[in-house]
Amino acid sequence: MRFLHIFLLFTFTNFCWAQAPKVAFECSSYVDSGFKNHDEAFAFIDKIKNAKTVDDFAKLVTYPLRVNSGKTKETLKHVIVINETAFREKFSTIFTPKLLESLHNLEPGGMLCNAQGIAIAHGLVWIGPKQGRVGIFTINQM
Repeated sequence: MRFLHIFLLFTFTNFCWAQAPKVAFECSSYVDSGFKNHDEAFAFIDKIKNAKTVDDFAKLVTYPLRVNSGKTKETLKHVIVINETAFREKFSTIFTPKLLESLHNLEPGGMLCNAQGIAIAHGLVWIGPKQGRVGIFTINQM
């Protein structure tokens, strides 16, 4: 009898798991992260995923943009990009080939949502409302 209960529990659990919708991540409240709803958040993430040029990305950034780099506490650097002109000048050093690859191959599982915004690409890029509009506000380089 015990075996039957375990078997039924396992079978039912697997069936329910298979039937569950595949949601990338869930926020308790998208309003807390600065988005009106799930659709608005994912529409913006799609824009990032499909961005190819400096012009595409310049439209998605809010200023000042914070860029963090360095692999250890001793080598950590913070650069503040104050406007679009500075962003365009530093684009190739901000959006490294590895970062661009991570964004273009973005998987939904690598996202986190909290009151600061939404972290995508396993925390490499943070998006949310700044200066009255939604945009990329922090880059954490690899």
